[in-house]
Amino acid sequence: MEKYKIVPAPRCKICGAWTKEVFAKAFRRGNREDMVSVPDLNVPNLWLYYECTWCHALQTTAMDHLTWEEMDQFYQYEDTYIPKSRNRANRAVRFVQRAREMFPQNTGRLLSYGTGISPEPEMFRKLGWTVDTCDFGEGYTFTPQEFTKIDKKYHVITSMEVIEHFRQPRENLSEILKHLEPGGVFIASTGLWSRLSEDYRVPSWFYVDWATEGHIFIWTLQALDIVAQENDCYVVVLGNTPKLCQGMGGMGQAPIIIRKYAPEDL
Repeated sequence: MEKYKIVPAPRCKICGAWTKEVFAKAFRRGNREDMVSVPDLNVPNLWLYYECTWCHALQTTAMDHLTWEEMDQFYQYEDTYIPKSRNRANRAVRFVQRAREMFPQNTGRLLSYGTGISPEPEMFRKLGWTVDTCDFGEGYTFTPQEFTKIDKKYHVITSMEVIEHFRQPRENLSEILKHLEPGGVFIASTGLWSRLSEDYRVPSWFYVDWATEGHIFIWTLQALDIVAQENDCYVVVLGNTPKLCQGMGGMGQAPIIIRKYAPEDL
């Protein structure tokens, strides 16, 4: 790779500690290439990934400069995404069913955050849930900007393969957790940097290799726990049983539940 200028490592977006650069990746995705950058570098379309020295989250600032309108353009959904969306919807149903076994009171109002073109909302409506949706563009109950201004509460919020796209992960996840009822659960699937051995912490790790999909913040359990505790919640990472994790891409991916403390927990 062509040599690039040295730029100061940013502070971690979760805990504010210093980060260290671990690798760089060239971004190649057609007309999206001009939308991502690192300031002051002489190599175009380069993503620098940094690891926090405290909470160890992996992150890049390559998309931090985009406006809401540009983010909407970046995440234009393609026909090739449809099979993935069906898989994601089935995964959401499995995760929610597991969460209801663990916390039976969680039923009723559900928010699908980062819905995309997934049939997930309709699947839950058929199961008797009242469902809202949130994503960029039209056809959803809320856009991400609108979501920050509402005061609705939900028993369950699902976010399948979404939280790795957060440009402001601490603020974005906090906003979601704020909308949980006491005892409510946030259910996500994502790749966890803290689940990888050193052999997999390379640019070719499949979850980072999908940088063309906008994977700009890779969480660790430490980072999730920081945000959860700030919002009166706690983290549960479910085991990788074959039935529960069917359709997940591989090493490092994990189903996650973050639960809002309820009176019975105190």
